[in-house]
Amino acid sequence: MQRPLVLVLGWGFTIFGALALFDDLLQGVLLLALGLYLLSFEQPWVRSRRAELEKRFPDAARMLAAGEGKLRDLHAKVSGEARSQPPKDGTGSDAGR
Repeated sequence: MQRPLVLVLGWGFTIFGALALFDDLLQGVLLLALGLYLLSFEQPWVRSRRAELEKRFPDAARMLAAGEGKLRDLHAKVSGEARSQPPKDGTGSDAGR
């Protein structure tokens, strides 16, 4: 159930973000980034593009990794589960998923 939900949300945010780029009321870039982030868990081509961007923009990759750590902490607090460990491949994405 989790994989289809991630795919639907990822594609939904990506499409909505692309449409919102032309609207002054919504943050299209933020929605695009969120959608592509979600898709990077399930879509290998998105994961590889993300790795390329992280190599090209290391400062942005560090900020993204810090944000992911905060989200993992929040998820652990809300769900009551143990905090999941960050990936060991250094890309910032969950490549092993």
